[in-house]
Amino acid sequence: MATKERLIQFDLLKLFAIYLIIWGHSIGLQHIDTIDNYIFRILYSFHVALFMTISGFFSISSMSIPFSQLLKKKFMQLIYPCFIWGGIILIITIIADFESVTFHYFFTNFWIDLYWYSNYWFLKSCFFCYCIAYIGFSNHNHSRIRIVVSIIIGLIIEPHMFPCFILGMTLRRHPSYLSVLSKYKYAIFFIFILMLFLLSKDVWIKSHGLFPTGSISFGYIAEVTFYHSFRLVLSMVGSISFIVLFYTINHTILHFPIFQRLSEWGLYTLEIYIIHTTIYERLLISDLFVNNLDISQHLPPPLFSFFILILCIYIIKAIYCSDILSKFLFARTIIHNKTDIIHHY
Repeated sequence: MATKERLIQFDLLKLFAIYLIIWGHSIGLQHIDTIDNYIFRILYSFHVALFMTISGFFSISSMSIPFSQLLKKKFMQLIYPCFIWGGIILIITIIADFESVTFHYFFTNFWIDLYWYSNYWFLKSCFFCYCIAYIGFSNHNHSRIRIVVSIIIGLIIEPHMFPCFILGMTLRRHPSYLSVLSKYKYAIFFIFILMLFLLSKDVWIKSHGLFPTGSISFGYIAEVTFYHSFRLVLSMVGSISFIVLFYTINHTILHFPIFQRLSEWGLYTLEIYIIHTTIYERLLISDLFVNNLDISQHLPPPLFSFFILILCIYIIKAIYCSDILSKFLFARTIIHNKTDIIHHY
């Protein structure tokens, strides 16, 4: 079977998106109030939404298969690594702090780290978005009732991520939309910049529903809804801005060796997210390392993030040298005699 032609621009876009996520996490290593950091607010206003929009963009093939096959495929791709890498984190945590480990500690960390509450939340969110989107947007059924049900469930379970997922799916299903948006890319980017200027600390706090109140009133709900909607629109406008920007990259420069190499790295974004989350959320900011490792204080976050990105890529390539490790850690089957391992979101 012939391999589908890849969209190199979107491989580059995926790499850009995961780099922004690493950059945002790196700012948190500086031991400052991240909400006060304007760069942090900018990155977190759209970078994960962009990543989810890209996932929706590449979801079209999954909407054509039976639902049981979709569940199996996406469970192994998105949920299985949470169990495996969560277990690795748990083992490292227990070994590092063996003397203080109790049954209650083990059970609590097993539940939190290995299963649901703290690690790899994007993978679980993406899994839900696939399943919910299938209800109304699969190629097998396009009834209006199913679409409405799908949107309602999505907005309840994933109110911020599901609209971005559907946005990406819509752009892929209707290429003409991208062509139209490309004509107005500067206007879209201007709107995005303008909205960023409105993203003050106060707006950020209110958009997360964090401002104090004596009771839950209609005014409180209305204000939270307004600011949350603003943040959602901001994230979607930001996503569209960068999708259109990368989509209109001159095809000639895509053949340059540097862009070919970067697009190859863009194939590993799912694994980069897993490795980076493991390194950052459970190692760099843990009590085991945070007091002894202060690299981020000596390197600016963009540079530190680049080093973390390169480290993740080397770790991933080392894992993919082994059929057993790639299958166990990522549920991936290596395609031999190919220069790339083809991934599908």
